[in-house]
Amino acid sequence: MCKFLKDVRHSSVNANVDVSHLYLMGDAPTAVARLKGRVAHVHFSDCNGVVHGDLPPGRGVVPLKDYLVALRDIGYTGPVSLELEWSPEPDKIRDWVREAYDATAKMMRELKVRP
Repeated sequence: MCKFLKDVRHSSVNANVDVSHLYLMGDAPTAVARLKGRVAHVHFSDCNGVVHGDLPPGRGVVPLKDYLVALRDIGYTGPVSLELEWSPEPDKIRDWVREAYDATAKMMRELKVRP
């Protein structure tokens, strides 16, 4: 992403940070610092560490709080969107979404990254 942004050299082109993708690619939360001033959006989800799964936060192994801290530390204050795969229990899709929202909101409150 850093190379892409450098090659494009246009101020309106910025990055989407997908934390579970970063984790699966081996990019630690500290790698987010390289995108300071260039993050436009964040996709937030968990995964099992092997396969991208878009799980509700807390159901996988991604150090989500560490990524939130890294985003906070670079001054990012924009949108953080939950990215979820389809619930394994379709009749409970609302519960799946609520679980993801509640877990994310709790982390954000604990880290004081949410107004």
